[in-house]
Amino acid sequence: MAEELKVAKDELAKIMKGGDKSQQAKQLLSTAYICDDTTEKVIFIKQAVSIFQEIGDKKGGTEASLALSRAEMASGNLDAAMAAAQESASIAISAEDKKGQAEALLFTAGIHAARDDLKESLKSTDAARVIYRELGDTKGQVAVLRSACMAQLSSGKPEQAMQTGYEALTLCRKVGDKFEEATTSMLAANAHLESLKKDQAELDPESEDIMADQAALAEGFQECVRVASDGVSLFEELGDKLETANALRMLSKVHMGAGEADASVMAEMEALGILKDVGDAAKYFDTLIALIQSNIANQCPAPAMRCCNEAKELCMQFGDYDALRTVEEYIQLVKEWIYERQSIKESRKSLRLPMVLAQIPVS
Repeated sequence: MAEELKVAKDELAKIMKGGDKSQQAKQLLSTAYICDDTTEKVIFIKQAVSIFQEIGDKKGGTEASLALSRAEMASGNLDAAMAAAQESASIAISAEDKKGQAEALLFTAGIHAARDDLKESLKSTDAARVIYRELGDTKGQVAVLRSACMAQLSSGKPEQAMQTGYEALTLCRKVGDKFEEATTSMLAANAHLESLKKDQAELDPESEDIMADQAALAEGFQECVRVASDGVSLFEELGDKLETANALRMLSKVHMGAGEADASVMAEMEALGILKDVGDAAKYFDTLIALIQSNIANQCPAPAMRCCNEAKELCMQFGDYDALRTVEEYIQLVKEWIYERQSIKESRKSLRLPMVLAQIPVS
């Protein structure tokens, strides 16, 4: 990347000396796209925006203004990002560039979501979707629905997010893009899981419909498992190891929510193996923590302790003492648990409890 950027900057220097204005703006933009330094990226894009305005290139101006909005967003400058996105939409409207307008509206929705303004975010996604429908752009409609789903999730509206997520998935399957389908499957599964967890928390044990409610929840969890499993299979088919591991971790959460602790542990173990192979230490550590929690839930202290010890070694290796404190707390918890269970075993022997009690398993 460093060499590619150096070549781009050298080419930019030549064009800025003798190239025409259109070439200058395009090279500024292409250089910005491969620039890692956000401050430098913004400078390049602003220069491109200025030149496109000067020469009256509305198509270039739409693209450059949206690129500026993305760069400002990445820098955390939400006001500047919003201004640039609105400018991009305005230029697109004047150029009768429907697709450019929809893209700008979609990004505007993301900025509103970052500001926790769900109402304005959904207003922008609705406007973008109307345009994508007019254009017959199914992929654009999927992008809009995905954006709306994420905004609804972050705003604590999982039921709406679930409906939007499944609508996006239905459309996505018509596009034929397996990566998009896999990603959307995991988003829909996540929204569904959050909705199920909310329903679970609101169950009334005294209700006369409790049996029907529990059956509906169980059915919902099985559907959620199926969708998440589909996402895992698609990522595996594509050979994307990192995304497969991420999807397996999501599937593990769904299994845990459904009370299927064994299946949850198996999914986490599979993800752990992939992450070790890929060499992603941060996600490997996160998965170890999830495995500790799964093994505790599954009443398996020995595997939980093995994961604790491995997590501790990682913390020491990378000098992450904040994470180490968390791991030490888990180690203490598991140690106390093992000691307590060992004490129960010894008590059973010494007190010669009745045969029925003595047969109660202790891992």
